[in-house]
Amino acid sequence: MTQPVRWSSKPEPAITACQGSLPRCVVEPLVCAIHIGQSLVMSSWVTRVAVGLYASLRDRGVVAAMASTSAFVVLVGANALMILTNCFPLTSWRSLLEGLSSAS
Repeated sequence: MTQPVRWSSKPEPAITACQGSLPRCVVEPLVCAIHIGQSLVMSSWVTRVAVGLYASLRDRGVVAAMASTSAFVVLVGANALMILTNCFPLTSWRSLLEGLSSAS
């Protein structure tokens, strides 16, 4: 027979750390203007690359389903990269890759 779950009345350390911090100031923006600009520029480039990839694959005679799947993979990968770059205040390729854990 399995043991019953024992609940602790003590909160987890991570929860108490968040509860102890002050809320943001009223005049502090939720999103930095630099990140908005970066997002607009990156998303325009991502759209251009995906549409260009789709058009070039179709011109080469690739089936529409394969070309759209390739464009979708590019969009998903680029969106993941955009999320990673916008998570950190100072973004460079080196600082971006330092935040990732090792795969080993």
